[in-house]
Amino acid sequence: MSRSLPLLLLLAACGGPASAPMQPAPAPAPVPAVPTPAPMAETPPQREAPDPERMATVQEILAAGEYTIARMDSCGEEAWVAGPKTELTVGQVVTMPMGTVMTDFESKTLGRTFDAILFVNTITPVDGPVKCPPPPPPQHTDPTPRAEPADTTIGVVKETMQAGGYTYARIDVCGAERWVAGPPIPLTVGDPVKVAGAMTMKDFNSPTLGRTFEQLDLVSKIVISGTPPSCP
Repeated sequence: MSRSLPLLLLLAACGGPASAPMQPAPAPAPVPAVPTPAPMAETPPQREAPDPERMATVQEILAAGEYTIARMDSCGEEAWVAGPKTELTVGQVVTMPMGTVMTDFESKTLGRTFDAILFVNTITPVDGPVKCPPPPPPQHTDPTPRAEPADTTIGVVKETMQAGGYTYARIDVCGAERWVAGPPIPLTVGDPVKVAGAMTMKDFNSPTLGRTFEQLDLVSKIVISGTPPSCP
């Protein structure tokens, strides 16, 4: 209704001047309907994918209190595994989750330190042989010889040891000896080897070996060479 309408009615009642014919008040504009939002579809809770499992064969068993520690072979790769107390026998096939690897782990119950050990939540005996992935397809080799890195050194292994996931070797390079440490590789005394990517460390302490090297070259590669070093 127009705001002036009450005033016109009051004047008419008091004998005031005749008012102009009243026009009907314009109808209020329709209020647009607010659409009701569609109900949201419930999103199912996301579940974490279970850890992939691996199969292995028990090679050695150690009882350590409430834990079972066993040396396992998984498709040619051996590792120490620790899990809940489980009845196992040598030669038995088991499955286990990926777990967590700890290095330089000391077991006070056994009185020994493991260079690396895999801790898992479960160790489950199963039937059947270990299922190994198929070997990778052979790679085509480039017949073009590649130049060796500029810092490649060829020497002969005089002493070697494995510790903390590294291979340590004392090598003789044309009469000069040096200690190197690099990715794990099986070496024997007398092997000619190539090392490259050296970073020299002074007074390097190895807690696993319990010794300090006056000088040690940390290398990115240790490769057994087919030929001994060519010395002048």
